[in-house]
Amino acid sequence: MRKRLSMAVLLFVFLSFLSFSGFARNDEEGWTWQYPRPQGNTLRAVAVSPGAWIAVGDHGSIVRTSDDGLSWSFVPNSFSQHIQAVCHRGEGRWLAVGREGLIVASEDDGLTWSRRQTDSRADLFGVAFATAEIGAAVGSAGTLLWSEDGGASWVPMESGVKSDLRAIAFLTPEKAVAVGKGGVILKTADSGRSWARKKAGMDLYAVQFTDENNGSAAGGNVGYIKNRRLVVRTTDGGETWQPELKKRGPVLYGLASAGPGTPLVCGQKGDLVGRGDGGWAPLESPTKHVLSSLAISGDTGVVVGSYGTILRTEDGGRTWTTPSPDKQKSVESVSFWGSGYGLATGRETLVLWTTDGGRTWTDSPTVPGLYVENACLLNARTAVAEGQGGVIFRTSDAGATWEQIQTGVDWGFNRIRFVDENVGLAFGYAAILATEDGGKTWTRRPLPPDSGSCVLFNAASYDKMHWLAVGFEGLIVASEDGGRIWKRQPSGTKKALLGVAWSGPRTATAVGFGGLILQSVDGGGWTERKSGTTRRLSAVGFVNPSTGFAVGELGTILRTDDGGRTWNPENSHTLNHLNDLVCVDGGVYVAGWNSTILHLQVENPGGGDK
Repeated sequence: MRKRLSMAVLLFVFLSFLSFSGFARNDEEGWTWQYPRPQGNTLRAVAVSPGAWIAVGDHGSIVRTSDDGLSWSFVPNSFSQHIQAVCHRGEGRWLAVGREGLIVASEDDGLTWSRRQTDSRADLFGVAFATAEIGAAVGSAGTLLWSEDGGASWVPMESGVKSDLRAIAFLTPEKAVAVGKGGVILKTADSGRSWARKKAGMDLYAVQFTDENNGSAAGGNVGYIKNRRLVVRTTDGGETWQPELKKRGPVLYGLASAGPGTPLVCGQKGDLVGRGDGGWAPLESPTKHVLSSLAISGDTGVVVGSYGTILRTEDGGRTWTTPSPDKQKSVESVSFWGSGYGLATGRETLVLWTTDGGRTWTDSPTVPGLYVENACLLNARTAVAEGQGGVIFRTSDAGATWEQIQTGVDWGFNRIRFVDENVGLAFGYAAILATEDGGKTWTRRPLPPDSGSCVLFNAASYDKMHWLAVGFEGLIVASEDGGRIWKRQPSGTKKALLGVAWSGPRTATAVGFGGLILQSVDGGGWTERKSGTTRRLSAVGFVNPSTGFAVGELGTILRTDDGGRTWNPENSHTLNHLNDLVCVDGGVYVAGWNSTILHLQVENPGGGDK
């Protein structure tokens, strides 16, 4: 009996290990960025090695290039904290630090990363290594950590200050300088055991030494009227510091130099400034986004910043280019025809097409209007999109031209849904319109008499006959005759419902404000399910009767594998609001702010309870 019990315990532990290690379901950590490339989170730091450049940022973002910044790839990982700083330790070994004491390391030039244990839970903002073994990290409330075994273990050091330390640089393996808020400058000459303190007068966010004597630090203060910027310089190993650039202007966050006397700095509003023979001078920048960090190797340099901005120079910083558009927009809807052809639309003339399952997205040849917040793809070349003032746009040549169609109403629609290339419905304020010719003509359908002046936000069909639509103040209406007659269903809530999806002939799920999830398993009676969040949920969809997803505010992604009875959070790798999702052939596509399009391929997409 004892032997059988022991075997049962071992089996339980083994299965638990498989579940937590990700072996039980390979898609558990599988959300990847499709657009923008390589990702759309703010990048906080960048560093260079002989074999690669690594940039890190919010929500565990790590991106890598091995061709001097010409092309970047997102590095999959399970981290959710913001990563604030990264450095190269030598011979393909890297270390990065972040919020809540996060320390992660790579031994294969940034291709894979694993956590390093530390007792500190302070937010870590800076890290540097003098050799492959000797390094230090700095962080909130004067945190100083020292390592002499390549980051495997860390010893806290007494800094003598309570202000945040933002950056650190080594002069020799025994000497280092740390800088931070309030203009504090700390220097050690005995491997961190004691620190001498100086002040520069303004907050400092970056420090770098090109040799044992020459170094610079950069920062500034946010002012009530105008911000101020500061660059200070030392030529005696950090014993004394003199201001070089001290004037009104955007605060500076990044600093790099290819050699003595040639530093570059970056900061707010896309600011780039370089020092040459004539002193400090502004450089032309292709962006207005905040620039957080700089790295330079010879004449090649990379700058990173907010919204995933990456700039690149090949002439030592005199000119800069960016591969991504400067203005970030919001994707409001995503639609697919089959698993290859897709259409994403949003605000400010955002219309994107894909013909390869989302691996690449390209701008539409033309756009139908300023705001196209939702659209449906009917086949590889035909799409119907909603415009302002009740106008419908239609293309039959993959966006080369758009036909404008008047619907007879003078307000916009919140959602357009099609069941095939001909039959579709449009939902909006106190109106449902129907088409049977692929969107060329539209007729109005009556609403239930007890629905009032309702606003319908979203809808879904199980087949050509069965429809559900949801909206303001918990409104749910249903049709069993293809949308000709609608009946109201009691939802039991006054919260706005923003998304709805079918997972079976009588089973449907609706989501909305406050993390609300409602489910009906009998074609009309709705029961609240626990979501585990109070964040707004904008959309919901199912891959099969068991597996479904809901998305919403601040990068929220919830997953169910039991048909919607229970929901668990997924790591989306972003805090961008997510507005829409679509499930097709096992692929889940999620769209949202900052032009975000994420993808997950679910294993066994046809599986689950039937």
